[in-house]
Amino acid sequence: MVDFGLSRKLQQGKEYQTYHGGTTFYLPPELLQVQTGISGRQPQQGKMQTKAVDIWAIGIMLYELLAQHHPFISNDVSADISEFEIVQRIVNGEPSELPSHYPDSLKKLIKAMLSKLFN
Repeated sequence: MVDFGLSRKLQQGKEYQTYHGGTTFYLPPELLQVQTGISGRQPQQGKMQTKAVDIWAIGIMLYELLAQHHPFISNDVSADISEFEIVQRIVNGEPSELPSHYPDSLKKLIKAMLSKLFN
């Protein structure tokens, strides 16, 4: 993976970032709710971007590499699906199951990486 110099170094003694950014389809539901206003909540001072955000994004990428589609967008869905609908699926839905030919241990790992951490 390459970050093209876009990554940020954590401040001394902190394990989180207060900056919220990233590609929408790779953000976890707890950040999407705040950024898009789906939850009806305003961004909170205490809402921080931790390492869990990176674990979620890597889980999405692993799923895509194996299944050839985003875990919240099935192959049979048309390309006309809106970004809002995808955000709704990420926030309110569950990821699709990986194909059965993958080992259960791999499926459990990716499912754990895509667990929703609503705080």
